[in-house]
Amino acid sequence: MTLPLHTLTQLTKTGNEVLIYANFDTGIVKKKLYMGGEVNMASCAGSLSCPSGSFDATILTTPSKASFGSFPVNSPVYTAKTGSQSPTEAGVLADLACLPNPANDFLICFDKSFSATSGQQYKSIPRKFNPSDHQVRQRPENSISLADYYVSNYAGLRSLNGRECSIIAKIYPEGGGAVQETIYFCGVKLSVPLLTYGDDQNASLEVAATGTFGFCAVFSGDPS
Repeated sequence: MTLPLHTLTQLTKTGNEVLIYANFDTGIVKKKLYMGGEVNMASCAGSLSCPSGSFDATILTTPSKASFGSFPVNSPVYTAKTGSQSPTEAGVLADLACLPNPANDFLICFDKSFSATSGQQYKSIPRKFNPSDHQVRQRPENSISLADYYVSNYAGLRSLNGRECSIIAKIYPEGGGAVQETIYFCGVKLSVPLLTYGDDQNASLEVAATGTFGFCAVFSGDPS
């Protein structure tokens, strides 16, 4: 008897464990890419520079129906691939960003919870009694929150307080194995409380941080 090959579908569970890493450097967007052209990004203060040892990645900022470069058909927003790859479909936009050196990532060892939400990118424009005649792009407000057990002022989330940094989430399959997805959150700025302490004398000390991030990039596998 020959067993059928395992086929991944939208109903297949591929991730079960998430490891959260941080990096004191942050990624920046260098160029805006579109079909047949690009726009260089410049800093208002003239200090736009990639961190040492960074690597380039192309990040979709709109969905793509057609495949191009190493992007498959129907790639969603924030899909990322290493290197510079210009869209070949009208209306498809992408960012060319440099992401921080993976060698400088460090593990948030005692994380409890993690949540990241990308703000609404499109605003519906009504017309007469039609609630959504068309949509226009708007600037989203991206939020992020983390919690971990308190270690010290120099470790864990406390070391990130007020520092512009990157957060990296690596998603592993159930039972171990290679990384399924790696998600970079860049331009992260966290507000980290000093301590949270309750009535239970035996409970662990905790810190819960909230903040914002500038952009994210979702890789299949581990780009490092």
